[in-house]
Amino acid sequence: MIQFDLSIFDDVFGNTDEIKSIKSVFAKTQKISSQWNNNVKVAFERYINELIGENARKERGYMLAIKARLIDIAVLLLRYVPQDNYEPEEVDSHKKSIKRLENVFEYISNNYANPITLYEISKVAGFSIYHFSRFFKNNTDITFHKYLNSFRITKAEWFLMNSDDSITQIAYKTGFLSIKTFNKVFKDMKGCSPTQYRKEQNIRSS
Repeated sequence: MIQFDLSIFDDVFGNTDEIKSIKSVFAKTQKISSQWNNNVKVAFERYINELIGENARKERGYMLAIKARLIDIAVLLLRYVPQDNYEPEEVDSHKKSIKRLENVFEYISNNYANPITLYEISKVAGFSIYHFSRFFKNNTDITFHKYLNSFRITKAEWFLMNSDDSITQIAYKTGFLSIKTFNKVFKDMKGCSPTQYRKEQNIRSS
């Protein structure tokens, strides 16, 4: 599942006519990335990771690199992601699904440092636990638990690169209840321990 905040275009380019046209590309494409071609998803995620890396390292020329990646993303979507094409009777249902997902993502963004139960997040979306689990998997192609862990690990990466907090502090700041669980989930997702990840990032930025 890929989330993307269009306000980044305004932050980088300003609110110009050119950027309005680029943002319109996003507005017209399919909003749910689980429906995209797998090669497109891989390319999109690569560009997003490059954006995150450039912004974190802030090396010389990083703003140019960020602009280039944003344009790459717009071209990718324009060429390879179909436009939303719903029958009139399907539009309201689709909008409601998108709104429910937005509520879920916003809740996670605001509360990821705290325990989030399936019951709790199901109420945010307006579903029973059973129906929420099906709804989330059908619309994102991953389980809620996997998405939550992925979100927390992404936050942990930022803290590892941009703070002097200890590994234990970062684990608890990102919602993990034990350092053991944090280390395991991080290694499963990133292929190395948090300590190794921090060392590698420090070497790259030195």
